[in-house]
Amino acid sequence: MEELPNKIKEKPKFFMYWEGNIKRLQGNINKWKHLNQDEYECVLFNKNSALEYITTHFTKRYIDAYNKCAVPAMRSDYFRLSALAHENNIVYIDCNFKPLKSLKQVGYFVEGRTTLFYKKDPTKLINGAVSNLGNQKWKSIFIEIFELATQNIENEAYDNVWKITGPFVWRTIRNKHKDSLEGDDEPILVDFWLGNPRFMGMLIKKGKIKCGRHWSKINEKENIFNKIELDSESQDEIMEDITEDITEDITEEIIDD
Repeated sequence: MEELPNKIKEKPKFFMYWEGNIKRLQGNINKWKHLNQDEYECVLFNKNSALEYITTHFTKRYIDAYNKCAVPAMRSDYFRLSALAHENNIVYIDCNFKPLKSLKQVGYFVEGRTTLFYKKDPTKLINGAVSNLGNQKWKSIFIEIFELATQNIENEAYDNVWKITGPFVWRTIRNKHKDSLEGDDEPILVDFWLGNPRFMGMLIKKGKIKCGRHWSKINEKENIFNKIELDSESQDEIMEDITEDITEDITEEIIDD
């Protein structure tokens, strides 16, 4: 009897996102792909392909949340969270950082672990780079972060991209779990500050390629939310979440009493 070949292990995903004019970034993106294509499935997403990804893997509630994001940085933030919530093995890095070496050569991206990045202070997480290579505890945490960002968008909780979908959301949920993480669930923390020669020399050249307006400039003058009419299905999903939260609060009060 002929033996079946062993199942080929899928490559982890390496996702990037950009929308708008890509000419100044194309060489940079090509280098990221060239350095990592043997070890990773490298995919560049834009506004439309990110929407297609979310449509494929999530319900209309999350599609509406993405469509409500009026600022490119918000869509990028939200898309990377959707990918972290869905994929089991993934690295995300902003594609306007300039690579020097492959992700494998760097050594920060470890199977079974999650790698988070910060600037100068380990409590100040950033979301420009992240990996989760098979850690299920962190996948559940990323689902929480994704859910909080979704609620922020639905409720228009802040008039600030950084707080709605950006690092503030990451820090909020990470602080909730940080004292309970141990062993392989303890994240690998890397200083992403561009003045840190240890990291800068390993992965990126100093500085980013600047393309277009920074989100903070858009935030100052424009509404960061698009108007989205919710259908009954999306409204029902939101109400289910609100009901669950209220039920949990009531249950906790009864237990405490």
